[in-house]
Amino acid sequence: MSHRHSPASLMEALETRTLLSWDPASFPNVNTDLEATTNPVVLVETTMGNIYWELFPGDAPGHVANLLDYIEDGRYPFHFFHRLVSGFVLQGGEFVWSDATQTLSTVEEFPAVTNEFNRTNAERTIALAKVGGDPNSGRNQFFINLANNAGTPPFGLDFQNGGFTVFARVAGNASWAVVQAIAALPTTDDFFSMEPTSALGEVPVTPAHNNGDPMSEAALVRVLGMSLIKEEGSTEYYVNRLAFPEGFRGDDDVVQAIQAVNMGTTAGSVQVWARYENGRRDRLVGTFAMAANESRTIVLSDFEDTGNELLRESAPVAFELRGTTLIGATMVREDFGAVTTESFFNVDQIGSSASRNWILAEQIKAPGITPFVVWQNLSDQTATITLRFYLTDGTEIVRVVETEAYRRGGLNISQCAFIPDGAYALHVTSDQNIVVAQSQYETVPGSVGSDTTRGHTGGLTPGPFANEGMLAGAIRRPGETTYLTVFNSSSSTGAVVRIIAHLDDGSQFQLAPIIVIPAGERFFRFDFSGNTTLPTDEFFTLRFNSPTVPVAVQYTGYADGDSFSTPFQITGGDSAVFGFGSLDLANTNHEESISVFNPYSSVLVTYDYGIRFRFSDGTLILGAGGNLGAMQRVTINTRDLLQVTNKIQSNPALFSTYSIEVLIVATDGVGPVDGLAVAQYHSVDRTNGQVVTTIGSPLSNAQPLAGPGIGG
Repeated sequence: MSHRHSPASLMEALETRTLLSWDPASFPNVNTDLEATTNPVVLVETTMGNIYWELFPGDAPGHVANLLDYIEDGRYPFHFFHRLVSGFVLQGGEFVWSDATQTLSTVEEFPAVTNEFNRTNAERTIALAKVGGDPNSGRNQFFINLANNAGTPPFGLDFQNGGFTVFARVAGNASWAVVQAIAALPTTDDFFSMEPTSALGEVPVTPAHNNGDPMSEAALVRVLGMSLIKEEGSTEYYVNRLAFPEGFRGDDDVVQAIQAVNMGTTAGSVQVWARYENGRRDRLVGTFAMAANESRTIVLSDFEDTGNELLRESAPVAFELRGTTLIGATMVREDFGAVTTESFFNVDQIGSSASRNWILAEQIKAPGITPFVVWQNLSDQTATITLRFYLTDGTEIVRVVETEAYRRGGLNISQCAFIPDGAYALHVTSDQNIVVAQSQYETVPGSVGSDTTRGHTGGLTPGPFANEGMLAGAIRRPGETTYLTVFNSSSSTGAVVRIIAHLDDGSQFQLAPIIVIPAGERFFRFDFSGNTTLPTDEFFTLRFNSPTVPVAVQYTGYADGDSFSTPFQITGGDSAVFGFGSLDLANTNHEESISVFNPYSSVLVTYDYGIRFRFSDGTLILGAGGNLGAMQRVTINTRDLLQVTNKIQSNPALFSTYSIEVLIVATDGVGPVDGLAVAQYHSVDRTNGQVVTTIGSPLSNAQPLAGPGIGG
C-alpha cells in the first residue's frame, strides 16, 4: 500500500535542512543532552539533517564496538532508511541505491554479535535488528524506537528473541526533531519486488517520489556519512578540522606521512580519515592520543613496509584530520623520486566563500612533466566544480565535473588531451566547500639512478584574487632559476603590477620593469634570476601591488636538482604553523630557515614575533623572537638556535623532525591589532637534491593582508 505526501510543511522542513553538516556548535551539550558526560557520540549525517547518537558502551560494549567497526571501515555512507512503521520504528543500515549505476546493493556485513540486552526499548533509543528466532544474529541493521516499545511479555521488544539490544539513543531535541521529520514522511511499496530483496514494502520517501516512480536517490532519506565525534571516556568533541586532498599508496616508490602537532596546552586526540575518490569512500586510518604540545609523525604508507596497510593500494585519496584540541599538520610525500611537503588546510579558517574559489597562477604540461590538480569535497552534497584553464594566448578552456559528498577528485593533466602542451593558469570554483592542491613532477635532464625527478606540491590560493600579497622569504642564488607568475583576474581589463623587494637592512625598492598584462591576456612570467639589484644567497621579502585589477602571484624556482613553488600570502592570522620541520645536523649541506615579515607600514604598530618548536615528547622551545619595525623582515636559520640544536642532538632519531609555529603580537599604542603573521618556511638539502618552501597555515583569526596601514 502506498501513502501519499503530507502537506507543504513537509517540503518546507526538507528545504530548511542545514547546509553546514559539520557544525560543532550544534553538537549535543555534554551536560544536558547526554546521560553520561563521558559516553561516546556519533554524528549521523542524513539528507534531512544531522542526528546525534549517544552510545552506551557500559551496557552493550559488543554492540558499540560493532557499530564503530562499520563506521570506521566506511560501510554506512549512502545507505538509506528502508523501513518506517509509524509510531513504532525507523530502520536502516542495510541497503544502498546508486543513481549512477542504477543498482541496489547491500552493506557488507561483519560477523554477528552476541546479544547484550540490558536496556529497555524506550522512545528515542536505538537497537540492533536481528533474525527471528536467533538472539545472536544482529549485524548491520539498526532501528530507532519512535515510541516506548518495551511492551509486555511476550510481544514487546524487550521480550522478543531474547530482547533487542539497545546500544544508543538519539541525543538532544534537535536530533529528535530530524527523526520525527523523517517519521512524518509517507511510505511506499513501489520498490517491494526489487532484487536482491523483497523487504522494501515500507520505505519512507520524499516529495521527489510519485506513485509508480522507480527508485532514485532524491526520493530516499539517505545517510551521507557516519563518524565518531566524541570518544568514550572523554568530555571533549572533535571540533577542529584540517584537510589535504592529495594522497596515493603505490607499490613501487611512494612514501607518505603526516606530521601532526597538538597546538593545545592539554592532551587531546586526533583522528585521521581517508576519503577515497572511488569505491568505498571512508576509512578511519587511526586515532592518536597526543600530549600537550606533542609533534608526531604518522606514516600512512611506505613501499618498503609491506605490512603497512592503512591505505588501499593504487587508490587516489584525500585526508581529513579532526582534533579535540587545536591541531596543525603537514603532508610529506616521496613520489616519482621527489620529496614534497605542504601544510594541511585549516578548514575553519578558510571560510565558506574562499573555499569555493581557488587560484593557481601557473602549471606546465609538457613531455617529461606530470602535473596534477586534486580536490576534496568538504560538504555532504554533491559538488559541481568548474575548472577554467587559461593559456598563454588568452584562450579559456572550461571543464565541469561533479564530485560526491566528501569524496576526493582530480585530474592528471598529462592525460588531458583538451589541454595543449605549455603553461597555463587555473581558476577553480565550486558550489560547495572544497580544498584544492596541485603537484608537478619533472624528469631532470641527464640525471641517473633513483633521483631522476624533481617535483613540488602545494595548495592553490583559496579565496578571491587580491590587490596585495606578500612572500616573506624569497631567495636568488647563482645558477638557479627563480621567477614569479602573475595571473590577471580580468579577461577585459589589463593589469599593472608592481613588485617591491624588502631587504634585511630595512631598505625597499621596486623591481624593474613594472609588470604590464594587456587586456585579453591572463598571465605573465617575471624572471628575477638575473636581477642584480637583488642580493644573492640572501633572503628577501617580495610584495605585489595591483591597484586596479586583483591578481594572483606564484613564486617558482628550480634549484639544487629540485623544484619548488608556493603562492604569495594574501591572508594572515595570529600565528602561522609549519607542521613539518626537519634538520639533519650531520648533513652540513642541509639548511632550514624561517622568514618573518611585518606587513604594517605604520611606525605606530609594534610587531613582536616568536618562533616556537614542538617536539614529539611535548617539549616546547621558543627558539627565536624579537621586534620588527614597519615593513621590516628577518630570516632565522635553525642551525643558529642553540636550544633547538641541543634538543635535536640529544636524540636525532626522535627529534630531527618537529613542528614550527610563528606567533605574532601586534599593538598600535592604543591596543592590540590583528597579528597578521606573514611567514615562510624554506629547506634546502643539497646532498639529496631536495628543496621545500611553503607559506604557513593560520591557526586562528585569519584576515586579508590588505587595508589601511598594511602594505602600501
